[in-house]
Amino acid sequence: MIIKTKEIRLKNDKSAFFRAATTSEALDLLHLVNDCSIETEFMLRSPGETDLTDIKAEERWISSVNENPKEFMFCAYIDGELAGNTGISLPHDLKKERHRCILGIGLRKKFWNLGLGTEMIKYVEENAKNLGFEQLELDVFSTNERALHVYKKLGFVETGITPHGYKLSTGNYADKIYMIKFL
Repeated sequence: MIIKTKEIRLKNDKSAFFRAATTSEALDLLHLVNDCSIETEFMLRSPGETDLTDIKAEERWISSVNENPKEFMFCAYIDGELAGNTGISLPHDLKKERHRCILGIGLRKKFWNLGLGTEMIKYVEENAKNLGFEQLELDVFSTNERALHVYKKLGFVETGITPHGYKLSTGNYADKIYMIKFL
């Protein structure tokens, strides 16, 4: 699904623009995922796990999301720079689970603390609700205190934990926390 473009005002009084991802942004999105993986261990992918050369596969994925009436992805731009992206996907395309959607989000570190992630999630919620979803789900590293704070502030609640759900590059572990928000 293609979401409507939206402009929001950030804490630093700059504007950010949300708009649906396009296939022409495939390489930029691959770099975003790779860069976020380098900047923080809170991304599911580790540095080097994003194939920056498979632009055609990324284009196909963007097209499939845009063509799916129950999924969407949008990019956030600040001063013309890709700051982050987010969207929803279905856990499965099964009748008994069509009321649920899963949130994914990534932000470049230089755009943290501006309220951007909060605004992106609010816009995801709005669009997910308009699509008829009843609950928005996510999982998060137990060590990602900033994200946990934002999610709880927005009304998400913890529903479960997988101990040692993530193994970090240091050899240490972080629990995987499951969260949900009823729309």
